Amino acid sequence: MRQAEVPPLPVEAVSGHVTDGPTGTWFTPCSSAGGTSRWWVTYVDASVAQARNARNAGLLRTGQRTFVRWRASGTDDRLLGPGGPALLVRDIFEIRASSDDDCRRQDR
Repeated sequence: MRQAEVPPLPVEAVSGHVTDGPTGTWFTPCSSAGGTSRWWVTYVDASVAQARNARNAGLLRTGQRTFVRWRASGTDDRLLGPGGPALLVRDIFEIRASSDDDCRRQDR
């Protein structure tokens, strides 16, 4: 029996905060009300090497909250990470230390 294929997912630019932890990498988008929405992150395509380079440069560290802007596809209930929906990150545009006004700056 073949595993069901998931139809192509729309790709969009999103920004927010990512945290690597013992249970995986989690993303909270700026668009979430009060930061309550969490997405489990999977790096695909060009972002695999980009994330590895960011880790090597010390920009992505376990337990550290980091601001990111990237191109990604949010999944639906057919593709879930452990404990929530999955975000398939395709390209990383920006990654830097987080600050209190990251999301407000994105609204300008």
